[in-house]
Amino acid sequence: LVLSGCASVGASFTVSVNSLSSSLASERSTYIILPGNENVSLNDLEFLEYMGYLRRALNMKGFTFTENFEDADVAVLLSYGITDPKESQYTASVPIIGTEKYIISNVYIPGSGFQPVYGSRTAVTGYNNVQRSYTTYFRYVEIIGIDLKKYLQSEELVQLWQTQITSTGSSSDLRYVFPVLIGAASAYLASDTKKIIELDLSENDPRVRRVKGLP
Repeated sequence: LVLSGCASVGASFTVSVNSLSSSLASERSTYIILPGNENVSLNDLEFLEYMGYLRRALNMKGFTFTENFEDADVAVLLSYGITDPKESQYTASVPIIGTEKYIISNVYIPGSGFQPVYGSRTAVTGYNNVQRSYTTYFRYVEIIGIDLKKYLQSEELVQLWQTQITSTGSSSDLRYVFPVLIGAASAYLASDTKKIIELDLSENDPRVRRVKGLP
């Protein structure tokens, strides 16, 4: 029962979300999504997969997606990545299992008085300090909303909003972690969090399932 319960919850993640927005953010709601990473094209399969998660999250916030520049008033730039592995060390105390004596009872022996009767049992007799290591990866997503109408008129880049999403953990699979990152930030896109928000959620959290398009 315990194992099946853990499986239903899924792996857990701690995600940081930091979002800022301007006063014009609420006036622009029709958007197109473009790659923010260098050398990533609109037809890149990884980008298209991640764009699908972001589309669902933005649509839940009341935005409307379009594939035509002429119909959009917001250009949403989607950037993402994962850093090289970081090795860390820590010291763990490992118990030493041995045998210890203990008094079962006291027996009276004429001429000697009461004498203890000993037994033996398995117990922790000490601890060894052992060096251990673990590997972590820094995963990040940055989503920027640009005023497309302003850019097309004057080529001036005006940010309407910006959301940064980060997480550090043992998984190096960005495809696996990405919907969790978007799910964590889904309520804060195009808004101002005023500070960095820390969220704990699992891969089966309702927010993650919604951006995956699952019930």
